[in-house]
Amino acid sequence: MAISPEDVKWKGTRLFYGRQCVRQIVADEKWPGMWRVRHSDGRLSDMVNLTRAKDAAAAGARRLIEHRRKRRGVAADAFAERVATLVAQGRK
Repeated sequence: MAISPEDVKWKGTRLFYGRQCVRQIVADEKWPGMWRVRHSDGRLSDMVNLTRAKDAAAAGARRLIEHRRKRRGVAADAFAERVATLVAQGRK
């Protein structure tokens, strides 16, 4: 399932997916008008302008959300398979 623009929303310098902040942009400490993307592990990206920083943050958030959805789907499939096996064996 694709992520629609309605699924993510900028609130100030933070990009949210639902109630979870998935990316943030921060102003560069030395160069006015330049920005960096703060990744979920705390790393900062290279310095870019505001438009590029927001675009990079959105692209990174999209990959993160899709990865989480895929991982959740695999776990759900494995659980469903296990339940089906137990039901077939007469257990619940």
